[in-house]
Amino acid sequence: MLKAMFNKTIQRGYMQSNPCNQIDIPKYKPKEKKTLTEDNIQVIMTALPGEELKFQAMFYLAAMCGMRKQEIIGLKWSDIDFGEKSFTIQRAATTLHRIGTTSKDTKTDKSNRTLYFPAGLDVILLKHMNQQNEQRRRCGDKWADEGWIFTQWNGKLMDLNTPSHWWKAFAEKNGVKGVTFHGLRHTAATFMIKNNVPISAVSGVLGHAQIST
Repeated sequence: MLKAMFNKTIQRGYMQSNPCNQIDIPKYKPKEKKTLTEDNIQVIMTALPGEELKFQAMFYLAAMCGMRKQEIIGLKWSDIDFGEKSFTIQRAATTLHRIGTTSKDTKTDKSNRTLYFPAGLDVILLKHMNQQNEQRRRCGDKWADEGWIFTQWNGKLMDLNTPSHWWKAFAEKNGVKGVTFHGLRHTAATFMIKNNVPISAVSGVLGHAQIST
């Protein structure tokens, strides 16, 4: 960010050179991304039906569709095509100071994509829709009818930290260690590669801007 700022000052004639060019950038050493094992998944699929439907759906979207947390929360019912058993990702949730959770465009153009339901997700979503309709009826005019799939009690967009908080408690309860909610996205990628899905297709499902990612 500083380098870009100083480049602007050079373009406008305020500086002759960019001091950031004199800095040796340390090499990035990424931490190992932990993913679910097959044993983990068997335990989770046994325990998952005991969780709220919205969290069941979130797990499917993250661990089987490789979606980012921000993309999951940014889904609207209008993005779902139950006839085709597909959905379109065209926005993401974000948190703004003094505003809270709101929506924005997706991370990159390639993040806008259409994916298909893994087996069982359509049933979970339909049940969740029925529950949400009942909640809307109980709330009356307090309900914010904005079309979100994952909401607070009053229809407002769900807090961005809610999926991570739920997953941490659920994982600990079921003996799954070291895998974050974002690690579910890496799990989806890992199992696709393990099952010989072409890297280009994996990249497309994950919404990466470049295959090299």
